[in-house]
Amino acid sequence: MIRNVFVVGDSGQALIAANFGECHSLGENGRMVSSLISAIHSFAQMLSTSSVDQINLGPLTFILLLRDELMFAVAVDDDHVEEHISTAQRIVDLFMGQYASVIGEFSEEDLDRVSSDFAEELVDRGLTDRNCGRQPDCRNCENRDTTFPVEKTASGISERMP
Repeated sequence: MIRNVFVVGDSGQALIAANFGECHSLGENGRMVSSLISAIHSFAQMLSTSSVDQINLGPLTFILLLRDELMFAVAVDDDHVEEHISTAQRIVDLFMGQYASVIGEFSEEDLDRVSSDFAEELVDRGLTDRNCGRQPDCRNCENRDTTFPVEKTASGISERMP
């Protein structure tokens, strides 16, 4: 299932960071995760002549798509990667059709509103789900407080760097 959608600017900063249900969240670290993904992507590009289209971090696969100066990262938690790549392409097309010409003009407040509106539209169009569907809402979910360990992953990467 798609857990998160990020739109990352050329500086590595998340322009959009949307999660889909409390149990499918990267917690309060959405912007930090987008910076981490951007840094890993940039590092991998320096080491490889081919493009990097997926990054696996623990239980998550981040599908990466580049369009113009933006990187789109779609976090998924299952093995249906080909299906999610197709959905990610539709998400990119939708975003670019609606916001590409004005994204550079947005203030921080505008970005928060657009992030919320865009996430809602993805659910309305059936491109993402609000939550996993096992519970009517996330309040009673055993995974409610489970989040991706951003700090632990980042420190593990830096410890392995020469």
